[in-house]
Amino acid sequence: NDSAWIRLGWEQLARAYGFNAVAGFPLLADGKPVGAIAVFFAASLPSLDVDEPILRQLGAAGGAAIEAARTYERARSARNFLDRILEESNDAIVQFDLHGSVVSWNKGAERIFGVTRSQALGQLFYELPIIPPDRREDIRELLSRVARGEQVHVFEVECRQPDGGRLEVLLSAAPARDHEGKIVGLVAFSKDISEHKKYAEQLQRQNRRSEEHTSELQSHHDL
Repeated sequence: NDSAWIRLGWEQLARAYGFNAVAGFPLLADGKPVGAIAVFFAASLPSLDVDEPILRQLGAAGGAAIEAARTYERARSARNFLDRILEESNDAIVQFDLHGSVVSWNKGAERIFGVTRSQALGQLFYELPIIPPDRREDIRELLSRVARGEQVHVFEVECRQPDGGRLEVLLSAAPARDHEGKIVGLVAFSKDISEHKKYAEQLQRQNRRSEEHTSELQSHHDL
């Protein structure tokens, strides 16, 4: 933020490109230097008494613009990092607009539902072939509730795979808000629990057979 140092530091470069003089001012953001603005002159350095306030205002505005760009870049980098994590998740992570149309469909959703991103984007989720017709109204109402601000922690739904197979899915959904807290969309997380359900049903069958066998043994013993 030393105007003399900025001027002297640029003079050698100015002369190398055919300029005879240079004036420099700091770019400030909240009073802190974030860069510099340099004005090059082909002739000798004129009097900047009149233009100096304008140049300093330009420096302040330029500094604020640089800091805003850096903040945006940091936010974009964080967003890109988050997007990569969500994209590579094994679970299905789907984002919808307020009407229930798909706006984001990660690899987990492609793997679990067997529907590609290009097939899903722009489609109403509850009208996709993976949702049985008799459950579409339930899903539509669920998304409508979330769009009004509710959060659905656990919702179990049976889906259809493209090959006709059955898919048991555990669904959680929450509203997505902007920086002002306004609901701008929905995000849903889905986990395939088909194998877990099959295992649980198998255990239930084994327990029933064990209970029936025990009951038969008890009956023979009573006889």
